[in-house]
This record gives sequence, C-alpha cells and structure tokens, in this order.
Amino acid sequence: ACCGFLAEEALKELNFDLCFLGADGCDIDQGVSCTDMETARLGSLAVDRSRRRIVLMDSEKFRAGALFTYAPMEKLDAVISDTELSPALESRLREKGVEAHLK
Repeated sequence: ACCGFLAEEALKELNFDLCFLGADGCDIDQGVSCTDMETARLGSLAVDRSRRRIVLMDSEKFRAGALFTYAPMEKLDAVISDTELSPALESRLREKGVEAHLK
C-alpha cells in the first residue's frame, strides 16, 4: 500500500470512471468522513478524479462522525448500506441527489 505524498501525487495524474470508498462516519449535512488526515486527503483526491463515486458503509456510520470530512454528500452519486438505514435518512440522501442502495 502507498500513502502520503507519493500516493497523492500519483492520484493527481489518474482518472477513474468509478470509485468505491469507505467511511468511518457520515453526517448528511457535512459529508462522509474518516479518522485520519492521510486517508481523508486520498479520499478527497479520488472523489475529485472520478466520474462516479459510491460510498459503502453500514447504517451505524450515519450515527458516528469522524474527524476529517473528505467529501460532501453533493459530490457522491450513491451510497450502499444495510437495510437498517432509516427511511428518513434514505429520504435525506435522495434530497442531496445521492442514490441509496440498501442490501
């Protein structure tokens, strides 16, 4: 695995059709977040370099925030989560233009 400056420089030169990301937390008004700055920087770069962005996270992540936000909800195309996601949260995702896929 590569992280830090070298990974950031490499990502700046790449273009992605589709990007799958994870998250440690999610606030619908602030976006998806993670617990460390390096991961947030790489996530943000990947989001910016991708045509379609999908975040995979269980419904518990919507109850937890993490320190570093790497993408506002408006930059995401879809969220894949479990069926425990509340209808209210699913509706708020759709209001932000984010598809919700519950599995």
